[in-house]
Amino acid sequence: MCDCVISNTFNRVSGREHRGVQVAGQRDDGSEGRDQVAPVLAMRGISKTFGATRALDDVSLDLLAGEVHALVGENGAGKSTLIKVMTGVYGPDRGEVLVDGERVRLRSAADAQARGIAAIFQEPLIFPDLSVAENIFIGHRDLGRVMHWRRMCDQASDILSSLDVHIDPRMPASGLPVAAQQAIEIAKAISLDVRVLIMDEPTAALSAHEVDRLFRQVRRLRDAGVGVLLISHRLDEVFTLADRITVFRDGRRVGTRPPQDVTRAEGIADMVGREGSDFYPRHDHVPGDGVLQVRDPGRTGALSDIPFDVRGGRGEERVPSEKSSWYSKTSIGETSPPPIVSRSSRDRCDHSFSRLLF
Repeated sequence: MCDCVISNTFNRVSGREHRGVQVAGQRDDGSEGRDQVAPVLAMRGISKTFGATRALDDVSLDLLAGEVHALVGENGAGKSTLIKVMTGVYGPDRGEVLVDGERVRLRSAADAQARGIAAIFQEPLIFPDLSVAENIFIGHRDLGRVMHWRRMCDQASDILSSLDVHIDPRMPASGLPVAAQQAIEIAKAISLDVRVLIMDEPTAALSAHEVDRLFRQVRRLRDAGVGVLLISHRLDEVFTLADRITVFRDGRRVGTRPPQDVTRAEGIADMVGREGSDFYPRHDHVPGDGVLQVRDPGRTGALSDIPFDVRGGRGEERVPSEKSSWYSKTSIGETSPPPIVSRSSRDRCDHSFSRLLF
């Protein structure tokens, strides 16, 4: 029954899911071709500039019905700009947007919504003073002047159940955890006959258990024929969920491949333009003398018996003070350093301790 709710909602889109045509060969986005329906959403040669900054440069991307397509790249690679073009927030300077192979012009988010395109962002857009059901159906303009509250709550409950989410649709949305708010956003998209669901960093604020539940919801949508575009920095999640992976770098599409044809190291190298081994090259070095010894630190209810030593970074370096003499003697066991009792930040400063907060 749960899967039927999603499928029936999807099938209400005036038969548009049947408008695709069979194509073969290489697609415009450069990925390997195979017999398939035309993309539910396609971007062709999209360019967008802001002053002297070129955010997108001749980008082509397609999204198929019934797939999870992951979009990855560093911050500033152009992912957010592309999402805004897809959802009608920005118009492209050059290029075209196609829905079911038909060229369209998305002048606003309402235009994108009318085409079945919806986006869920890292921070869900929930009205806390409204009920769950009201949040789900707030984007509907065809409900008429008379609100049928019982019918709306029943429909909201059916949609939530199809996502395996059990929330009372009559309860206020305030105080709901992020995972539940995202479920409401997904339910809202389903109620609007979503065909393309864009998810921007959906797992950033979720626990591991909540991520698993979200993935089950995404798979249900995919199996119902919805095309899901997933933007994420978490490559483990991308490789687990995605059917295809597209890499962006500096406003351009680097490539599109299925996850089984690319390793994590290759994906990272595509994103940053160099091999991962170049980030932090390892250099052999000899540790220096001991500069700090901590023995039997303790605080009731917090910690106890956690001894540790800190040594200088390079063997030829010495602490530039008169106190350094006992460091070298301690390292060869000739003597013990005088103990230091640290009761305040001033004490630590007097003994050349420092702390960096990130």
